[in-house]
Amino acid sequence: MWIGSGYLFAQSLSLAATWLSRLGMSLMVILLLIILLWFIKQRVFHHGRSLIHFGKSLLQSFSTALKTNPGVMTYVRRHPAFFGFMKKRVQRQQFSGIPLTLLGLAFLYVLALFGGIIEDLITLDPIVYADQNVAQIIAALRNQPVIQTFIWITKLGMWQLLLPLLGISVLILISTQRYLLVLPLLVSSIGSAVFVLLGKLAFHRPRPADSVLLEHSYSFPSGHATLVVAFYGFLGYLLIRHSSQWSQRVNLFFISAILCPAYRNQSAGTGCLLYQYSVPYTTLA
Repeated sequence: MWIGSGYLFAQSLSLAATWLSRLGMSLMVILLLIILLWFIKQRVFHHGRSLIHFGKSLLQSFSTALKTNPGVMTYVRRHPAFFGFMKKRVQRQQFSGIPLTLLGLAFLYVLALFGGIIEDLITLDPIVYADQNVAQIIAALRNQPVIQTFIWITKLGMWQLLLPLLGISVLILISTQRYLLVLPLLVSSIGSAVFVLLGKLAFHRPRPADSVLLEHSYSFPSGHATLVVAFYGFLGYLLIRHSSQWSQRVNLFFISAILCPAYRNQSAGTGCLLYQYSVPYTTLA
């Protein structure tokens, strides 16, 4: 009996030391990231505009050199359909131009990441084993104050809040005659919701039965993390685009770049505490 108790105590002490050291390293990494982001923000605030002008001048010089090159112009005249199509893809006046091009590239990038996550989900058993161990540890660390805090955080990503905010945002865009931004906002928000729904139906990753809050949907991919990044991230883009001062744009950019990924990772912790779903895959998703 005493041997068994001593063994369990030693294992618990070793596990606590491991997690405390990991917690200290995590806090140090977070602090270094904050310092790095602050340094980058200061550089962008003081020198970002001049760097943008310099980059634009380089692109204009490169474009002028191509347009005045006889060999390039001959090749363009031989393939009018292809270069006409490419020219329409970079037009800024129409949604079918550069906005749709950037959305398409972003979709392909996210799809490639999602495919890699699914491959890990199917093939890598150690990750699933680690997922189960983390869920057991988190279940032992749960307490009521922490749970209430994470419940408040996760409500920011609930559809009952996001849907009215989406409607208000659409009405504001229409009332200010920014009609071209309504469709991208709807595509970003509703498209991400449909993508999450199809993903849940496709992979059927169940939730553990001993979660704090009862949730009937599947755990992967995370709906809260995806919807928050899609909706609030697009709102951050709108604020940046329509800000008149350079300092406001820089501050809004870094606030959006920090808060959206932070909530995404926070949503992973919330899900683990409340629903006990997969931490590695939710964070990556």
